[in-house]
Parts: sequence; structure tokens; C-alpha cells
Amino acid sequence: MSDTDLTAVTGSFEWAMLQVKAGKRALRTLWKDKNMYIVRNPGKKNQVVTKNDYLANSGIAIGKSFDYLPCIEICTTDGNFVPWLPGQVDLEATDWILSEEASEPSEHMLILDIKNGYKYLNKELDEEIWCFHYKNVNSGDNLYCGEVEVIEDNINLATRTPVIGFYYHEATLYNVRRGDIKLSLSISEKYWSQTKDMLVDKGLKVTVDDEKIYLGKPSSVNVIESYCIIDFDYNFSVLNTRLKEKMQEKDVLKRYCIDWYDI
Repeated sequence: MSDTDLTAVTGSFEWAMLQVKAGKRALRTLWKDKNMYIVRNPGKKNQVVTKNDYLANSGIAIGKSFDYLPCIEICTTDGNFVPWLPGQVDLEATDWILSEEASEPSEHMLILDIKNGYKYLNKELDEEIWCFHYKNVNSGDNLYCGEVEVIEDNINLATRTPVIGFYYHEATLYNVRRGDIKLSLSISEKYWSQTKDMLVDKGLKVTVDDEKIYLGKPSSVNVIESYCIIDFDYNFSVLNTRLKEKMQEKDVLKRYCIDWYDI
């Protein structure tokens, strides 16, 4: 069962948690004049203890790997954020509301955290892929590599297997080494028509490591109506050399912020 299938009484603590998990801000009515509210911190993966930081100074070994886990934070009256746990009164309260101050819109349409993977597919074409492709356990194919987590979705992806693949593909055809970048998405059936119209015939921009990379329009688009799947293919060129290089950094976790734009 997905979060969208869950229901709760409006104003209850359970309802507030669903709103916060969906990226909204919630508050008790009695906090209204104090500019206080709670918000979800999504955490940050693959951190390392470094020399002279507070963890190292407390005696934790330098170089130790760890994750900052997601948590609920509260904005205090002075505008600072600290981790928050509800008291019994908060759990039983029925006066939870959404912040009247509108939540800031996301800067990006789709945000993916991907641990870049690598797969050598076959010797005949000397075929390889880098970055991410999901494993289809039912088909028995070996076209899979990497790991993905959808951090933010503003294009209505499907709940199950939302990202089929985002990878750089390279093979030798007729003695020529060729490469392309592929993006394959599964869209929620409910929003299929509007999402398809929003993405097809648009340019693609990928922001990674604070660098904006414009791929332009895809060289081909395969729309699979029966499965609500869209496959985008971008022929390799000088324009996307930087993206290729970043996708080829094996076993590195990267955040890919993906946007479509009119062109």
C-alpha cells in the first residue's frame, strides 16, 4: 500500500504526518502566531567523518561512513530548525493544519539519487551500460545495474518501478564505437495523458554536481501506451560528454535533477 492509499482524519496527528511526508508544512493551530511548523528533512546519504568535524572531535574514527537519516524538524520561533519529536498532547491533538504560507515549489521536476552501476552486456558488440537500469526478476534478463531512489517526483511517476532506466549505453556497430544516453520512465496511469503531453517534444536538462547539462530534444522517443512507459534516447555528442563522464563514475552516489523545457 502506498502513502497515497492511506487516509486519516483531517486535523489529526496521523493526517499531519502524511502531509509532511508529501513535502508540505504542518502546524498546530496554537503555533500559528509563533511562525512555527514542522517539515520533513529527507536526510543525506554516504557521509564520511572528516578531520576536525564535531563527530571526529567526539572520538568517532575519521573516515567512518554513515547516513544522515530522514527526520521531522520544527521551525522554531527564531527561524531555526531542530529535530522534533511529538509529545503526548501533539499525538492526541486534532487541530493540525497546513501552513497558510504556501510551500515553496520544487526547483526540479524529477530528482533521483543514483548509485552509479556498471554492466558489461556482451562481447559481440562490446556492449556496456553505466548508471542505472532496474532488474526485471520476471524476464530473466541481465540488463540491470546501479541503485535508484526517487527523491522528488513532480511528473506523476508510477508507484511501482517508476524509473526503468537512466543510463549511458555504448556498443560497437560496424566497427564504429557508438554511445547514447537513455531515460525510461513509468508513469501513473491516472495522469498518463497529461504527463505524456508535458514531457514529449521537450528538451532535457540534467543538473548533477551543481552543473547544468542540456541534452536538448531526444533523437527518438518511444511511447508505450499500453504500459504507460516513455523511453527517451539521446544520441551521444559533445553536448553530453560531461553527463557521460559523471554516469561512468562507478559506485558513486549522485543526485540527478531532471527537468524538461520548451525548445
